[in-house]
Amino acid sequence: MSVRITIENGIVSLTLDGEDQQLVIERVADKYAEKLAEQEVLARCYTVAELAKRLNCSRSSVDRLIDSGRIRYVTVGETKGYRITETEVRRFLACF
Repeated sequence: MSVRITIENGIVSLTLDGEDQQLVIERVADKYAEKLAEQEVLARCYTVAELAKRLNCSRSSVDRLIDSGRIRYVTVGETKGYRITETEVRRFLACF
């Protein structure tokens, strides 16, 4: 395995042999795809406050719907709280 790292004008270049290069490209592509998928999901999600506004109810009402399991959610990070997908909102509203 041959690896060469060069730094010119603040730009880091990594040169690998053929097999290792393909592996690195695949891993970078996978990480990039994961990040894009995460951004896409977040773009189509509501916070509790946003959903409360859309449903014209209080945040505590949305919290109760979540706690009772009537609305499913995803957790984003450790501190960003709940997000409710557009698909879930439509599923919930279709019950009425």
